[in-house]
Amino acid sequence: MLIKLVEDLAQKDIEVLIKYARRNQTVNRLIALVNSVEHKVKCTNDQNGQIWISAPDIYYIESIDKRTFVYCEKALYRTEFRLYEEGLFRGVFLPALKVRFRFWMANLLQALLFGAWHLVWPLKYYLSGEQSLMGAFMYGLVLLLGTVTFGFIWGYMFEKTNSLWTAIAAHFAANTIQNLLHLQSNSGFDALSSLRGTCASLLGLASIFFIRWITAKYKLPALLSWGRKDDLV
Repeated sequence: MLIKLVEDLAQKDIEVLIKYARRNQTVNRLIALVNSVEHKVKCTNDQNGQIWISAPDIYYIESIDKRTFVYCEKALYRTEFRLYEEGLFRGVFLPALKVRFRFWMANLLQALLFGAWHLVWPLKYYLSGEQSLMGAFMYGLVLLLGTVTFGFIWGYMFEKTNSLWTAIAAHFAANTIQNLLHLQSNSGFDALSSLRGTCASLLGLASIFFIRWITAKYKLPALLSWGRKDDLV
């Protein structure tokens, strides 16, 4: 690969020209890398060395895994409460599926839909050239397992408490930890992060059955749902 840098004082903007004989994975990754370089935030340094960010100029702040954590436009701020995901999958799909199926089957179906919803990420990384076909497939497989499991857990929490805010709070906590906590290892930055998230979701699922077993063994009183007299069996 040959890279030429040309300084032109008359040039008003940065111009990138990529010449290739055949478009391949290397070209696609190079294009994706160039497209990811944007001037997103204006900031200034004060006399104390602190950096001040102009909020009206912030359109989004990306976390390392390229999913938006904070979005700012003028005076509007939005964090990852994931109201739309919980409102759609747990608030709409789960009650609608319960009309025809028992809770456990309805919860599994909405969790599968929730997992399929996230498959756009490996598809995006493959189409942009950031991942190979096999890499995107393996990433999608691990991602699907983790999101389906989390969706099942949050559906159970919604049913158990009769409040969508319980699932929203759990979803918010999971996304916040995932976006703020990052690990550096010899394998690279955040290597196997999807696998760690999947393991966490499986542990969460196992804890549900463990708690149910403990409550049944010692005949502990079950948690009553808010505003509902009966309880989940």
